[in-house]
Amino acid sequence: MRSAAKARSRQALLDAARELAAKEGYQACSVDAVATLAGLTSGAIYSIFGGKRQLFAAALADYWVLPSLHEVAEPGAPLQEVMYAYGQHYGEFMSGPLAVAAIDLGIEDVAHRRKHPQDDQHNPTSEISRFAAELSEYADAAGETLPLAPEELATVIDRSLGGLALARLQTNEPAGTLFGYVAASLMRGPA
Repeated sequence: MRSAAKARSRQALLDAARELAAKEGYQACSVDAVATLAGLTSGAIYSIFGGKRQLFAAALADYWVLPSLHEVAEPGAPLQEVMYAYGQHYGEFMSGPLAVAAIDLGIEDVAHRRKHPQDDQHNPTSEISRFAAELSEYADAAGETLPLAPEELATVIDRSLGGLALARLQTNEPAGTLFGYVAASLMRGPA
């Protein structure tokens, strides 16, 4: 019975955090405002999550995961087409207000991990490995060769599209089609 109440409280806090982050952004959200919207006390946030950063990390976890190639194309399609579609998908995914809040949180999280490396629970390596495996699968299915080793290419794509997402945060540019062009161009490899 008690675990069911805790699960409902947890979900209410996650929903409230997402709603406020979409309206106000991560930085402007307060623990008290999230708790009030959820119909709970701020103590519930600390009890369940440990603090604001951990609450929002859980609420915005979808934005810390690289989209899957399977979301945009079937294996066997030419890699440049797959990557163009992937880049556009990534650009659209990272254009909403929750994405902006997730980027803000990500920046704060990096700074926190530099100061407190013992708190690092985020493992981007597993995401890169998963994405690298998908790149290999798609290259094999298309009968094409990747321009770099899969892990290196996955890292380059992640950082390139992540950089564009940061640029969008600052300038509201670039448009989603540029994400597609960048991702597709990475399939050509070094000149």
